[in-house]
Order: sequence, then structure tokens, then C-alpha cells
Amino acid sequence: MTTIPKVSIQYPRREPDYPFHLCTHSLQRDYPSHRHEFLEFSLVLQGGGTETIDGLTHPMKPGTFTFVMPYQIHEIHVDADAAPLVLYNCNFGMELFWAMRDQYWMNKFLLEADPSLPSFVQYEENRLAEIHGLLKEMNEEYEEGGLWRKDLLFADLIKVLILFDRCRRETQPPVPTGHTRHKSGEFLKVLHYVHTHYRQDITLTGIANRFHMSLSRLSEMFKHRIGQNFVDHLHDVRIRHACVLLQSTEMSIAEVAFEVGYGSYSTFFRVFQEHKEMTPTAYRKFVHIR
Repeated sequence: MTTIPKVSIQYPRREPDYPFHLCTHSLQRDYPSHRHEFLEFSLVLQGGGTETIDGLTHPMKPGTFTFVMPYQIHEIHVDADAAPLVLYNCNFGMELFWAMRDQYWMNKFLLEADPSLPSFVQYEENRLAEIHGLLKEMNEEYEEGGLWRKDLLFADLIKVLILFDRCRRETQPPVPTGHTRHKSGEFLKVLHYVHTHYRQDITLTGIANRFHMSLSRLSEMFKHRIGQNFVDHLHDVRIRHACVLLQSTEMSIAEVAFEVGYGSYSTFFRVFQEHKEMTPTAYRKFVHIR
């Protein structure tokens, strides 16, 4: 039986209303195969190793910038004879882009990207200095912050990704013989739809019809890309939104249930307790006393 790598849905210090996290990591040992539902980029500062993304392996050394799309399977191997692998690491949710008034850029960069484009670039001295300086400023803004903090971080995030996309198009390496790159755009469009319509009464059949897919094919896409079926994923999305509302608003439990897409209070209560191992009321008390 094939083992499906673990899916990560959270990352450190995720603010309820801003799915973004930036920090430096020091890896002294390998990081096992995994996937996550958010986007991620990294820039190696020192050390060495390799990273494998959807079966394609590339070296990691100072100046290596990697961009990982949601649900791509990836792992890191750290060179035992080198210094610890130190890198900037940034996790951010697709929701940041869905809130944009003009989604043209997001569609081109995330949903319709050429699957032959590489997932990494190797920045040389001049470009490395520029990207390193930009990430240093982002990290300082993220840690200290001030007026317009989120807007500045978002603007810098767009710049980082544009610089990466520009560089990889200029220096695109050939695809290794025997390998094909995973076409993730089609499934991302499905996820985009789920994450923007989860408050509605959406079904797997309805989504399959909307995207002109067979029901069995769409079901398999959820199973193999996410490791869970459509209904479980929909519950995950709804319950995460419910947690934000319970933590940051004074809405009643019934109001929260209907706001996140549950037509039945009893269904919401049952699903919430299954996911969080406590009732919605207990969860609200718990987060307020931490």
C-alpha cells in the first residue's frame, strides 16, 4: 500500500485574520516527506542539501530559492558533512490572493502556471543580495510591525514571488529525462472554488459538473492530493473559519454555525466536537483564557 505523506494545515503563529508566517529555520537533520494546504517559499542562507518536490530533486545551497504549491509532496535531505541548513521560510494561505480585487495575477501565477516551470532558482550574487535584503526587511516588519504592517508584508510578498517567477523563466532548466512535472493548476482551481464557496451548500457532484470532470476522477484527486475525501476537507475549511469567529467575535454559536455554511446547529455542534475534541462553547472559553 502506498503511504500518503502527512498533510499540514497549520503553521506557527498563524493570526486568525492573516494567514502568513515568516521566520528562519536551522535544520540539522532531514525533513520527511509531507504536504500542506498553504503555499511556501524558502531561501537558503547557509549549509547544503537537496530537496525533492513531486519526484524532482534539486540541490540546496546558499542562494537557492524554492516555491512549493499547495499539496505538492516534498522533502529535504541535509548534508551530514556540511553546516546546518539555515533558511528563510515563509508560509502563507491562498486566501491572501483571493481577497484581491483584481485576481488576474493570482490566476496567472498560481492557477494557470506552466507546469514545466521549475520549483526553484539559484540566485547569483546581485539578485541574492536583493532578495536577501527584501526578506530581511519583511522579517523585521513581521516581528515588530506597525501601521499598515499587513499591507506592507503583502506588497513585499508579491514582489518576492514576481522576482522568483521572472528569474525562473529566464533560467528555466530542462526537465530531466523520464520525469514529468505535476500539473497542479486544475486542482487548485477546484480548491479555490471550495475555499470561496464553502458557506454555500456545495457538493462533490456540483463541483464535478462545474469543472467538467467525472465524479470518480474528482474524488480521486481529493484522495491523492489531500489525503482526505471532499466532505472531510469541506468540514476542515468550515471548522477553521468557525474557530476564527469564536475567537475574534461575539457571535452566538448558532450564528457561527450558519455563517460558516451549516444549515443545522446540531450538525455543526457534532462536527466541531469531532474536529476539536471540545464543544464550540468550551473552545471559545479555552482560547480566551490562554
